[in-house]
Amino acid sequence: MNKYARMAIGMSLFVTVWYGLQAWFVQSAVRASSPLAFNAERYLLASLLLGGFCFIKRIPLTRRAIQGGALLGTVFTVAVAADTQGIALGSAGRVVFLGSLYVAFLPLCALLFRRPNVRVAAVIGSLVVLLGGGLLLYTPDGTIASDFFGVLRALAFGVYLLLLSRYAHEDWRVMSLVSAVVVAGLSIGLAVVTDQARFSLSIDVLAPVILSALIGTILCAAITLWSGRFLSPALMGMISFLESPFTVIWGILLGREVLSINSLAAFAIISLGAVLVLGANAIRVPALRLTTRPTRTVVPQS
Repeated sequence: MNKYARMAIGMSLFVTVWYGLQAWFVQSAVRASSPLAFNAERYLLASLLLGGFCFIKRIPLTRRAIQGGALLGTVFTVAVAADTQGIALGSAGRVVFLGSLYVAFLPLCALLFRRPNVRVAAVIGSLVVLLGGGLLLYTPDGTIASDFFGVLRALAFGVYLLLLSRYAHEDWRVMSLVSAVVVAGLSIGLAVVTDQARFSLSIDVLAPVILSALIGTILCAAITLWSGRFLSPALMGMISFLESPFTVIWGILLGREVLSINSLAAFAIISLGAVLVLGANAIRVPALRLTTRPTRTVVPQS
């Protein structure tokens, strides 16, 4: 593992710790204004700052980087809208853990589309994750609406990770800018259409807007896009999943999360399944051969 990969892992871990904390002060802000208005404010601020940075640095806007940023921004709008809608209606820890169900979708989609060499551990892990998700949904600690948005967040984030690996080698600065502009624009439009255009400049909303824009939207998004150049999608997914337990830990430390035994059991089952899915390549178990064509042996380079 080279030094850039180690740096990417360390910085990505910071991102998950921060996102776990951010979920709780964002929850207070979206309840004081509205989820979509809050998203519009923080991504509009992020767009202005990123645009100024790219202008000062005279960063060239390539066609593929713009395309990647637009696609990532569109999908991420759905993910972040579902996230904020969910935590406005229920517990942040529960919503984020339901959002982590994306780890179950990737191997099952690969199996559905008959991709070669699908790991047995990954398939088993996907089923374990879904079992934990089912247990969590049947645990009466949340609302139907917040649970729905948690699952929608999982679907959108799964697509986001797939797109991220596709555009990983494009200029992350340009993609960050374009993505933020798209999220801001779509959030404003959705806020107006859904009658959530309750924009607020009160300190209870403005402080989380500034913090989440500067650290969560600019710094953490840039780290994620940069790290995608040096880490595999599986490792990125493993690190991203850690946001879920960190959110619960922050909730307990801040005194905002009281967990039932059933919820703890569901969180543990989901975590176990995620380890099986995302660590499948490191587990020496057979792969499911879904093709009869001969495959070449690729010797990894050190």
